[in-house]
Amino acid sequence: MKNKLQNLLTGVLFFLCLLSIANFAHARTVWVKGEVTQGVWHSTYRYVMVDNKKYTFMPEAVLHKRCYDHSAKSWYEEECSFNNVRTGQKTMIRVQGRRIYEMIIFD
Repeated sequence: MKNKLQNLLTGVLFFLCLLSIANFAHARTVWVKGEVTQGVWHSTYRYVMVDNKKYTFMPEAVLHKRCYDHSAKSWYEEECSFNNVRTGQKTMIRVQGRRIYEMIIFD
């Protein structure tokens, strides 16, 4: 009986260790600066090339355009569409691997 209880407690402890390790190992998004090398195109998903790397827009991706107001001497952001993404623009993208969740275009 003592041996069964010890095996059960060892199994529970092992499971809890695996669970805590898996919790730390989930993927996170990072911000990447770059330049648009090919504008947005659409086939199955929407794609864009940034620094010659192909990225996929996720369905819930958000696009913003950051502009400088010279009279107020301040930056402001506004939402924009995929049509505003052009080759040569400076951008920051929030990615997980090659999947884009947010894109900021600098004007």
